[in-house]
Amino acid sequence: MQEEYSHMGGGVTEDSDHFELKKSFLNEYEMLSDDIRNSNQFLNLLLDQNPDPWYLYDLKGFLIDCNQSFEDLVGYTRVDLVGKCFLQLKLLPLIQRARAKIILDKNAAGMISGPDEFEFITKNGELINVELKNSLVDIKNRKLVLVTVRDVEKHLKKEKELESRTEAREKMIEELYRQIEKNLQIVTSLMNLQKAHMRDDKDAELLQDTHNRVKSIRKAYSISRAYSY
Repeated sequence: MQEEYSHMGGGVTEDSDHFELKKSFLNEYEMLSDDIRNSNQFLNLLLDQNPDPWYLYDLKGFLIDCNQSFEDLVGYTRVDLVGKCFLQLKLLPLIQRARAKIILDKNAAGMISGPDEFEFITKNGELINVELKNSLVDIKNRKLVLVTVRDVEKHLKKEKELESRTEAREKMIEELYRQIEKNLQIVTSLMNLQKAHMRDDKDAELLQDTHNRVKSIRKAYSISRAYSY
């Protein structure tokens, strides 16, 4: 009984050691995660390398920052934009500034907005449709608004390209299935013609085996075709 208790006690100790080791391992990675998240390099990487355009402004509408993707989208550099009131930029058509002011007032009241569709005028005068979605952020005790931007036309173009590729693939598969069906019908017809002239039992047995294999192929083909739609 004493040996059994000692063995059980040893098991608990091993489990405890394993738990402590696992806990220490997790703590090490949690600390590493915290160090990375708190590093300026990590934050700059997230902000600058984000493929989605974004910009940041205060509750008065003055731009604080933007990323490279936003610069590429509108044609203006960060220097052109930072410190300027968003409502007064040439980027925003006059007809849409009233809407932008309403959204800014909502932000000042602690409310978010979006997704909202707007038009931007790029630096070269091109008019682009964008979808804006904003969120309130608190940075160094300052309430700011982070806006993510999506190029609507570019997004629709990608969707159409995907639909076009899908349609082309479906047409190719349909043509392949038609060819398979045609060849199976030909093989079946030839075997039926051949069967009528069979005199040798072995040949007839071989032909029947081939016929069964064709039936199996046809069944697999039918199942495959059903799952392709």
